[in-house]
Amino acid sequence: METNSCGPASVIPHHDETVSSWLTRWLGEHACHHSEFLARLSRERAELPYALRAEPDYPRVPGWSRALASSAGITPELLDRIAWPPSPWVLMPVARRSVCVACLGEDGAITSQYMRQSWTDSWRTMCRTHSLPLMYAPAFGWGWGQVSTEVRRAHGALMRKPYTLVKEIKAGWARLPTGLTEAPFDAELGLLEAWGEHYSRVKPEDTGSSGNLRIWEDLLALCTCNWAPSTDEIPATASLPALLVGRNRFFRGLRLPAFQGRCDLGRFRSIEDPAVRRTALLCVADAMLDISSRPTNERSRGGSSWGWRRVAAILPPLAWEWLDRRSREWPPSWRQRVQDWRAVGSG
Repeated sequence: METNSCGPASVIPHHDETVSSWLTRWLGEHACHHSEFLARLSRERAELPYALRAEPDYPRVPGWSRALASSAGITPELLDRIAWPPSPWVLMPVARRSVCVACLGEDGAITSQYMRQSWTDSWRTMCRTHSLPLMYAPAFGWGWGQVSTEVRRAHGALMRKPYTLVKEIKAGWARLPTGLTEAPFDAELGLLEAWGEHYSRVKPEDTGSSGNLRIWEDLLALCTCNWAPSTDEIPATASLPALLVGRNRFFRGLRLPAFQGRCDLGRFRSIEDPAVRRTALLCVADAMLDISSRPTNERSRGGSSWGWRRVAAILPPLAWEWLDRRSREWPPSWRQRVQDWRAVGSG
């Protein structure tokens, strides 16, 4: 079989790989262009190319795996097993740009690199295998061929030898205050507990989040929306110590256009840089701590304070009004917390 024929061959998906990552590897191995492959799929299932563009990793069109597997020469079961999102809070497709450089380094050749499903979870910003922070990457594996020469030059080490960055990232992470490096793990643990609570209580007719999960959802939305009437930093940026603002690769702020009147978790899930999401998670994890046990609601490490109180201090009335409305759906024991936080901010 000719290697450029886009014909069947056994490029088997890894058990923790995403569908789009596997498809990119398959296309790369066959020198087959993505648009050419989708055009062939459209002749079998007209709606399938549109479905794969809308959700390339977790498609929900009936029969998608059979049609795709038939074109790629594998069994549909191999695709079905990797097509379930790790949680309902997966990143928007355009924001799936997180990687662990140690994982990529262990993949070996560039053409063997693949995306892990866990990297598509919006609330996971640490590698569970290496305990390293996930980093932003414009591409990986065969995907580097789809970006410009300028982008490839700017990320040469990440593209060719990601393993050479591991030591640098470990050293940089170790230099941060302990409280900051612990916060992402605290956030993941808190969210796992919230998910467990939610699923233990949810009923078939329920459609939204409940309990502490609802609080996490609302606070992450609050911290990643720009409430100002003009382009400005998101509130989560204020949670960072001054020494980190604008000068750190692991925790970053983000400037967004003026508030458009809509704030929901989609804003958080659309952030492609894991350093920005890590900052928001740090902020909300701090807010979830019991305010009564830590009245200042502020942490200090090495003389550098950070945390939720710094965010509460800069939130405008519009944000507090939004949070007050949302908190009416919170567990009763938490509703008063909004007023407590507002008092902390104005104190």
